[in-house]
Amino acid sequence: LCPVHHGICSSKNTFCLLEAKAVTKLVACLDHENVLVVESSLAAICTLVNDSVDVERGVNILDKADAIQHILDILQENKTEVLRQRAVWIV
Repeated sequence: LCPVHHGICSSKNTFCLLEAKAVTKLVACLDHENVLVVESSLAAICTLVNDSVDVERGVNILDKADAIQHILDILQENKTEVLRQRAVWIV
């Protein structure tokens, strides 16, 4: 069972980021120079901590992927309103 979704997940049927092993790649995209790439990556990462999942486990996964510092950096950079809102929400 997926530790975040508490169900049977797959990368193809449920688009689970964990099963797709995509978390580290999405975190790497948070440093991208294209703001739209960063916005999309952050939106995907937010699905690991939304109300329908195990937030504590989602946060642990993000912490292990070193996402927390990247998200805090996004808050400090304040490049776009969308990025700021998503970063504030996830924090």
